[in-house]
Amino acid sequence: MRQINATLSITLDGVIQGLGRPDEDTRGGFTHGGWGGRYNDEVMGREMGKGMAKTADMLFGHRTWTDFITAWGTRADDNPFTVYMNAASKYVVSRTLENADAWQNSILLSGEAAETVAKLKAGPGNDLTIIGSASLVRSLHAEGSSTTSRC
Repeated sequence: MRQINATLSITLDGVIQGLGRPDEDTRGGFTHGGWGGRYNDEVMGREMGKGMAKTADMLFGHRTWTDFITAWGTRADDNPFTVYMNAASKYVVSRTLENADAWQNSILLSGEAAETVAKLKAGPGNDLTIIGSASLVRSLHAEGSSTTSRC
């Protein structure tokens, strides 16, 4: 059985939204996008490196997967995170996507998150890593899925 590990960048007052860019996620009138950049330091790099050192497949919600395509899926540099993200198997959970062809090595999991992820988790393969995808993490926790979270 696969293990699910979630890594979330979250402020002490509970903000997960819009970590990377000012325009990343403005839902609900959110105007503080890009808040995470000032925290990208040596400690953050070490923690991200620990996650990349383990062989794992990626698990995304639709919105985060789509955002990561623009951030990482279009790059061809030798940044270790770019290489890791483009080579990894990426599962995207969505009720609305028709396919996951927009990013190499992506596999669409159609339907309800808890049900489709439970099937994936029960099967053979690498552990699963979630980066961001707060709605997916909340959904899995609400359904009692065993997920390890690092914030």
